[in-house]
Amino acid sequence: MLLYCILFVYIFLMIILVYITILSKRLKNLKDSFYLQKLIEEKNLVNKQKICLFISFNNKDNLKIINDITGMSENYEIFLFYKGPEWQKNSISKKINSNIKIILDEKGFIGKYFNINEYPSWVIVDETLLIKQKGKYLYEE
Repeated sequence: MLLYCILFVYIFLMIILVYITILSKRLKNLKDSFYLQKLIEEKNLVNKQKICLFISFNNKDNLKIINDITGMSENYEIFLFYKGPEWQKNSISKKINSNIKIILDEKGFIGKYFNINEYPSWVIVDETLLIKQKGKYLYEE
């Protein structure tokens, strides 16, 4: 009987642990969404889905990646978070579509906030500014 009680308590605690883990991930996603909402609202943007592309100065294919994303995402507003020096961000901004909003993330703080550890990466945000998907951008070299 004691063994069944211990087993029951163990299973109950494991269920609670799983529930807390799931809840904490949802809360982090919500917190990230609010941070992104603040960034987006500062730019006075229209209400449509958004792709946030995180690129770094040390990738020689940045323009190809930006063009790929632009071609595949006509129904999205595109934000480019550029990790690198401002002069390189300015150089890229002259070569790409003016509808893409470029935000300098010189030290990668915004990327770190969203757990972006590899560049290039992306985040898709819906009209309500909740993060829907996230991943590493894969491309052919």
